[in-house]
Amino acid sequence: MSNIVLWDGDIPYYDETITNEENKNTAQMTPYLLEDGQRHGCIIVFPGGGYTMRAEHEGEPIARWLNSCGIHAFVLHYRVQPYQHPVYITDAKRALRLVRLNAAKWNIKPGKIGVLGFSAGGHLASMMASRWLEFEENGGRAPDEVDHLSARPDAAVMCYAVMDFAPVMGEADPEFADLMATVKYVRKDTPPCFLWHTADDPVVPAEHTLKWALKCIEMGVPAETHVFPTGWHGMGLAADQPDSVGQPDSVGQWPGLCGKWLKGQGF
Repeated sequence: MSNIVLWDGDIPYYDETITNEENKNTAQMTPYLLEDGQRHGCIIVFPGGGYTMRAEHEGEPIARWLNSCGIHAFVLHYRVQPYQHPVYITDAKRALRLVRLNAAKWNIKPGKIGVLGFSAGGHLASMMASRWLEFEENGGRAPDEVDHLSARPDAAVMCYAVMDFAPVMGEADPEFADLMATVKYVRKDTPPCFLWHTADDPVVPAEHTLKWALKCIEMGVPAETHVFPTGWHGMGLAADQPDSVGQPDSVGQWPGLCGKWLKGQGF
């Protein structure tokens, strides 16, 4: 199955002057569908990269791991800089709605379509989990049948994610930092979450994940949360780290923990 283009006809916020390599062939998603003829849950993967690029090791390898857990996956090639907010969330919502529209055709369980993101992709996943009802202007594009479907994910996995922009941006633009601080927008109907971070992450402090978890507790939203003692930012699957054998607190066990959680959620 080839890549799926998100937008037919007019592309919202399309800028024909943007020709940098990172934004060629974007606003698409790559499918990783199991071929056993059975219905499975599905996760849309948002690679990280600071909204300036999309890290390859947080894309296909994650989808393959999800497949090994018996879960369909898509990797979203959302548009990045020089595109700006709300282009990222517009692409992400479109992707989820397209999967929802085609759930029966692609053997996807209805009501089991989630998102998983790393770093900035984790921020995007948190936007989906807290603000799926917002940013519907679509850059002046007329709505179609896809836009009438719900963009709320049924689960959200956030990996070393940015949740509060103020510490990241400083005081450069406090109004925009507040807009992007997703932890302030957690709702009572935010979907169940799985979060992980490392305590010594030098790029995005673990406080981002802890703030989100505390907000979920306040709102009554289930949120399994893991903070591992050590590990650099951008670890992806952390496949080169010791697993739980003899290292019960190692970050290398996060895929197993997450896979078990997703199965518990019916994926």
